[in-house]
Amino acid sequence: MSDITVDHVESTDTIGARLNPFASKLSQAPHDIWTRLRNECPVAHSDELGGFHLLSRYEDVWAATLDTETYSSAEGTTVPRHPVRMPPEDTDEPEHRMYRKIMDPLFTPKTVKSMESWVREMTVELLDSIEDLTKFDFVGDFSSQLPRHVILRIIGVPDEDLPELIDAMIALNGAYDDAERGAAAGATLYGYFAQKLAERREQPRRDDLISALLDGDFGGEPLSDLDMQHMLILTILGGTDTSSGAMGGMMLWLADHPEDYARLREDPDLMRTAIDEFLRYVSPVAYMARTTTKDVEVQGCPIPHNEKVLLGFGPANRDSEKFERADEVLLDRHPNPHVAFGGGPHRCLGANLVKLEMKVVLEEVINRFKSFEVEDYTKLRYQRGQARNLECLPLVTQRNNP
Repeated sequence: MSDITVDHVESTDTIGARLNPFASKLSQAPHDIWTRLRNECPVAHSDELGGFHLLSRYEDVWAATLDTETYSSAEGTTVPRHPVRMPPEDTDEPEHRMYRKIMDPLFTPKTVKSMESWVREMTVELLDSIEDLTKFDFVGDFSSQLPRHVILRIIGVPDEDLPELIDAMIALNGAYDDAERGAAAGATLYGYFAQKLAERREQPRRDDLISALLDGDFGGEPLSDLDMQHMLILTILGGTDTSSGAMGGMMLWLADHPEDYARLREDPDLMRTAIDEFLRYVSPVAYMARTTTKDVEVQGCPIPHNEKVLLGFGPANRDSEKFERADEVLLDRHPNPHVAFGGGPHRCLGANLVKLEMKVVLEEVINRFKSFEVEDYTKLRYQRGQARNLECLPLVTQRNNP
């Protein structure tokens, strides 16, 4: 079975003042607590991490994503707040819209569709590079690597710079567990992009994010170098964790449910709805923070002005009041109004890219493997933090007949 079971701390503390959704045990197996939160305490308050409220029901989370006047992003979207302001995520309207106007054209459905051929080439090349395709770590050997290569190409990083940046990206993504290493990685990335922006400013423009930022019109003014560095690093963070987590969760479900894998092999048309369903079920970004701009009441619970509020995308996507058989994957679920990408003006910039990567990977996995299963469930582990993604998924595979 795919669920990791752990011994939780005393239940009254788990959903009370000592609630810490990023604690190691709760990060590994949150679903029982998510159910209790929705049923018993849908607007929970915790004194941990500087204090915050947590919304866990779908209707409340969805409403908060749309109500940007009450739930602000300008004070940061993490709990506790990240020390560095990261636009466009950590901004409100109209500033947020001005940033997104510069970045959005690179991630439209049409633009992302045009990337499919080279994303597939990268996918095939990475799978070909794995020496033993009968037994490997899907996350470590593949799904954590593909999004890094994809997003760095979109940004405009030359191939010769990939090793240095990928090492820094790995460290930055693990910053929750090793803050010192994460800070050093951040310094490396800031230094790299400062140099790269200076070089590229004097060169002809290309079809990449660096060029888009250099030419960006922010209210009639160019973007500052620091803003561009922030935006590039945020793109790296958002463009790697979500995709890797979604792909890992998808493969874990299919390893545990070979009948669903067989259905997808037999009926590729199911992929369109299946991709969204895997995103709902996995919820690679489990939480996103906002700050209240005024006193507000949710489900009869008062939340004061200037309070951190965690929007529980993960628990909302498992809300049985919104989704039939919410704790199962239904490959043909439609409609599927999940909040894996959030909602409102802050809906994930890279949503189309994540879906493309998942589609291409699933197609290429089907082309290669007749079946696969988890080799050792004790090796499964999830990263801590607002993004809850598999860090290890050891698989044993059976190749398709020649």
